[in-house]
Amino acid sequence: MNDQPLDVDAIKSDVPDTDTSLLPPGADGFLVYQRTFNRPTGIGDATRVHLQIDSWAGHLAWVDLNGDALARDLPQSRGPLRIDVTPSLQSGNRLRIGLRATDQQALLNGEVCLLIEDTSSNSA
Repeated sequence: MNDQPLDVDAIKSDVPDTDTSLLPPGADGFLVYQRTFNRPTGIGDATRVHLQIDSWAGHLAWVDLNGDALARDLPQSRGPLRIDVTPSLQSGNRLRIGLRATDQQALLNGEVCLLIEDTSSNSA
């Protein structure tokens, strides 16, 4: 997981098609956000795709994409969380974010989006 700022300009693309916010039975104070989206077009070998979660309230229990664990057990928001999701992308994707209430309500209170970065002009 890399939550450092990107070193190059990135193209921002909202994660579309919000399906539902689910509260699992018997999971008082636990909220699951689920979104589906298609793989962004034009992704080449020199392109990296990052998921960015701007902020949240409560405890971020987990973030997974297509069943791959991306983040686990993060406390109250400390600024944007940025995760490289390029290896986990498929043609159709399911993003799930689980939040647990602490002393405040569990919710995503910031934007969730994809940042598409072209690294072809970066020199190593």
